[in-house]
Amino acid sequence: MEKRWVRLRALAGRAFSPGAPVDEFKLFCGRTEQIKSLIKAVTSRGCHMVMYGQRGVGKTSLASMFKHIFEDFESMRFIKINCTKDDDFGDVWRRSFESIPVLVEGGTPETRVPGRSTIEYNLSQFLPDEVGAGDIRRIIEQECDEGFEIVLVFDEFNVLDEDERAVFADTIKDLSDNSVAITLVLVGVANNILELLKEHESIERCLVQIAMPPMTQDELTEIVDRAMTVMQMEIDEDARDLIVFLSRGFPHYTHLLGQESAFCAIDRESRQISLQDVKGGIDGALKNTLVTTREAYHRATQAQRKGTLYGSVLLACAMAHTDDRGFFSSTDVREPLRRITQTKYEIPAFSRHLKDFSEDEERGPVFECTGKKRRARYAFNNPLLRPYVILRGIREGVVVGDLLEEMGMSREAAREFQGLLPFPD
Repeated sequence: MEKRWVRLRALAGRAFSPGAPVDEFKLFCGRTEQIKSLIKAVTSRGCHMVMYGQRGVGKTSLASMFKHIFEDFESMRFIKINCTKDDDFGDVWRRSFESIPVLVEGGTPETRVPGRSTIEYNLSQFLPDEVGAGDIRRIIEQECDEGFEIVLVFDEFNVLDEDERAVFADTIKDLSDNSVAITLVLVGVANNILELLKEHESIERCLVQIAMPPMTQDELTEIVDRAMTVMQMEIDEDARDLIVFLSRGFPHYTHLLGQESAFCAIDRESRQISLQDVKGGIDGALKNTLVTTREAYHRATQAQRKGTLYGSVLLACAMAHTDDRGFFSSTDVREPLRRITQTKYEIPAFSRHLKDFSEDEERGPVFECTGKKRRARYAFNNPLLRPYVILRGIREGVVVGDLLEEMGMSREAAREFQGLLPFPD
């Protein structure tokens, strides 16, 4: 391969970012309303922020934009840490305060000696062994210079124990009541704020709530177009639309399919991505999907005897109509299952499968279930599994043109893509 194509392949690896949050402002797309709310929270003294949504919708990428949006604010320090399930309240504050330098007169933070030369420490050294909500305000007020502003992002906030998260509500109230120059940003996987902060009622007046739904088709299209500009490549409209359609609202898959499709075009030494390249991109995406997603699929569809419906039912669930929270009912599964199997199954024939997907630990569980019996509704515990299941269905020749059209793909694109099938063995 000539050097120019090698370099272009490297550029495609940078323009699309399926393996990590987008960390360059020129590559970040969409989320205009959320960015407006973000700016409001940071520029309003006493305001703090909670950002929540499904896994894979781009919460961390948006949080990473803080440092770019406010990079000209010399007095502002941006800090982002990832919470872990083993952390307590004090652990996350110690790690965050380690990144905030302060100058003190000679000695130690506990025993200062006036008149000696100043020594640089960090705020974590002022924390007591047992950290409480009031300690955070006290230390920032006493040790940080006037005019010094902090934006502190706690990502993966949902993994903390519920009792530890509750202390954050007290901390936010204390910081807001005293107008301390710090903005806390809590980022986590949740359907609503109650799942992240059960004690949020007392701090609603100072809390900017940012819901992160799956991205719109226009926003996902912008991701592809922006990457094309960076790479100085072009893409056929139907190829771009197929990438966006198969992403099902998740930017991770737009980046993954876009990158793999670009690689296919580059391998044939072309700067034009076609529908054929997207077909190859689907193959590449399936091979390079997160290991946890692939394993979740195999666990869910494993069967002890031949002829079971687990694979077909899971695919029908992935294709089912959902509400704005990603939930579907057994009724929503019935018609996709009929189209997939060419057999009319009534709900009792696959209700056991839905129950197993929701309760059987050997199969996941794959679904979250709310309600009981006839009113039960289901959602994928890992929303990124849903597009993967559909890609598998396409690769295996189960999801073909007419099914893609029924799911929302344009008739012209569905028929053209159908003409490229099947995939090679």
